[in-house]
This record gives sequence, C-alpha cells and structure tokens, in this order.
Amino acid sequence: MRPMSEQEIWNEQIANMKLKLTPKEDFKKLLNKSKPPTFYDPTANAMERHPNLTKEEAEAIALAFGF
Repeated sequence: MRPMSEQEIWNEQIANMKLKLTPKEDFKKLLNKSKPPTFYDPTANAMERHPNLTKEEAEAIALAFGF
C-alpha cells in the first residue's frame, strides 16, 4: 500500500469529523448580540490609517483610482 498524500489525510480527517451544533438558545443569543452590518468605506479607512490625510485629498485619490 502506498503512503497517503497530505490531501488524502486531510480528506479522511474531514470525513471522520463529528459535527458539533450549537444549542438553539445559544445561537439566538449570539444573533441578538451581533452588531448591524457595517459597510466598508475606503475613504474613511484611508483617513483612519493616515491621520494627516484630509477628506478632500482622500476623495480626490478615490476618484483618481476609480472607487
């Protein structure tokens, strides 16, 4: 018998894995605690990462790069 590849070992481990479900009550608690979705704003992200960047400069760069 030939040795198993890493992919075959992984596939066998996944196939033999037992699925662990969260109790319904815990799942509902997690849903209630979650924040509303936040949307990615590249301009705000750039201004946060670069404190010296003004909103006008960030908008001009965004317009130049097409987003």
